[in-house]
Amino acid sequence: MKTASTQKDLMPAFVSLVIIIMILFVSCKKKKVPPDNPGSPVPVVYAVGQELNASGKYIARLWRSATSSGLSNVNLNASALTVFISNKDVYAGGYEINTAGIGIAKYWKNGSGVALSDGSKNEDITSLFVSGADVYAAGNLYTGTLVSANAKYWKNGTATILSSNGSDANSIYVSGNDVYVAGSESPTIASERNPVYWKNGVLNRLTTNRGYAYAVYVSGSDIYIAGFEEINGKNVARYWKNGIGVSLSNGTRNEIATSILVTNGDVYVTGIDEESAGRNRAKYWKNGAATILTNGILNAYAGGIAVNGTDIYISGFDGGTNTASTAVYWKNLFQVKLTDGSREAIASAIVVQ
Repeated sequence: MKTASTQKDLMPAFVSLVIIIMILFVSCKKKKVPPDNPGSPVPVVYAVGQELNASGKYIARLWRSATSSGLSNVNLNASALTVFISNKDVYAGGYEINTAGIGIAKYWKNGSGVALSDGSKNEDITSLFVSGADVYAAGNLYTGTLVSANAKYWKNGTATILSSNGSDANSIYVSGNDVYVAGSESPTIASERNPVYWKNGVLNRLTTNRGYAYAVYVSGSDIYIAGFEEINGKNVARYWKNGIGVSLSNGTRNEIATSILVTNGDVYVTGIDEESAGRNRAKYWKNGAATILTNGILNAYAGGIAVNGTDIYISGFDGGTNTASTAVYWKNLFQVKLTDGSREAIASAIVVQ
């Protein structure tokens, strides 16, 4: 289902995943997507993100296969960071900056906006999960103080603050009556953050090293968290299964894991690695084996992941720094462009049905 200001410090001052997305930009040549098997149902690809419009505003955008629609006010900056499909309803979550310059935590259900914050402080939604009639959203309250931000989540619009220390919430997953939120937290005010997750509001620290957790996925009784941990001065892409860390990179270069999905016993993780200063490659791992999606000439990012049958879909962007980033997704290594590259755009998350 289901977005580093530098490789050294991946937490932004506002809209954590947006900043991660906007600083890591690369390119690879577009390839034709092979046709689906004749007679098989054609999957519908939903992706969300943002695109710069002609007036210089970033618009929250939803792509549904070949069609594109704006979600937010065209006169305000906004972004969609997460997407969730429940029955026939399409939920996209992110933020919209009001006329006073304050970010409003907001989601759109079938295109209609629902604000979860009152505009008194900057807030955002980083992840959505719908269970039955209940809508859960993870996000952040930006305090403007030394702690910078507080991780939080909402259930049907009612907010719960997860930490009063510096913290962020990047992903939410609901399994039965249990609510899991992945993010980071400082053990003391203004100290380095550690990758953590909360289960029903109870904090679980994954390591005492500096790091961040960007995604959570629950499969049966197993809890998977993806992110990174700083080891010997390098950001190591990792996931944790029931609290036990698994390194996906060897620490020779900075790497992070951005999302995780488990299906049929296979563990899929997306992420980026630092090819050179300011240039990163999009990639993913399947059961620990890495596949590189871009060549590192420019900057790129791989964020959301979805699996449909034997097909792997990954959202992100390609290009940047010297050219506008293009919102894309990859299907089994074949890149599909969602925008034409004339204006900056990002595909933050993806779902396939």
